[in-house]
Amino acid sequence: MLLKAASVLKTFKSFVYKQNDFGVESMKQLNNFFSRKLPHQLIELKLVNCRINILVMQELVKLVKDRSQIQSLALVRQNLGKQGFNDLCHLV
Repeated sequence: MLLKAASVLKTFKSFVYKQNDFGVESMKQLNNFFSRKLPHQLIELKLVNCRINILVMQELVKLVKDRSQIQSLALVRQNLGKQGFNDLCHLV
């Protein structure tokens, strides 16, 4: 719900999400942020201790890798899984 409300803001550049659920619907909303043209794209994303499915995390890393111009990504206490970790290594 928070991401959906923030998606209408054109100058929204940074998003920090702490101790919440992050699921498929959240991914859809992030996709909207990443599909914006520069300079209106999200440049910072920080997920801190969120409840997130390993498949959603892998999809998030893939989305960041393929579609974003993100400058700062923080995944604090998140379970990436082996494939998500490999994708993140390729991103860096």
